[in-house]
Amino acid sequence: MSWIKTILGYTWAVLMLPLVLVTFVGMNGMAEKLVVITGLSISPWFSGGEVIETINHPGYQTLVHRPVFEGLFCERQTGFIQIRWQAATGSLPARIQEEIDYNRDGTVDFLIKFNRNSGKVNLVQRNNSIRGHEILYQNHSELAIRVKLLNSNQ
Repeated sequence: MSWIKTILGYTWAVLMLPLVLVTFVGMNGMAEKLVVITGLSISPWFSGGEVIETINHPGYQTLVHRPVFEGLFCERQTGFIQIRWQAATGSLPARIQEEIDYNRDGTVDFLIKFNRNSGKVNLVQRNNSIRGHEILYQNHSELAIRVKLLNSNQ
């Protein structure tokens, strides 16, 4: 009787081996399909939101993300807009200066000046909704800054 259990156990293990291999090999594809089916997405509080504008410069580009104010149930009173600079090849220039119109009203809302040698950012506010900034990360080829905003819709 015990030899029957042994044979059935080994048979079951051999038959399940392809299922285990298919599961591990196809894990990425299945995970992507699960995300698409359920409609899950990364919170803009982590990702910075969608890119709404790309400004090309010689040797690098500026990516302007959309303003983020989402809360759990309603919009928050404060939010941010994320600005990223990416070098096309090599590294970012030593000095970057960018005028941003985040609300698309035709007037510049703030000016960002970045000195890579000192690592300092100078934010010149031209809109009362601007509440400061923070550097998310910086290295030789990329820089990301979040400019804190006050929600003007509330």
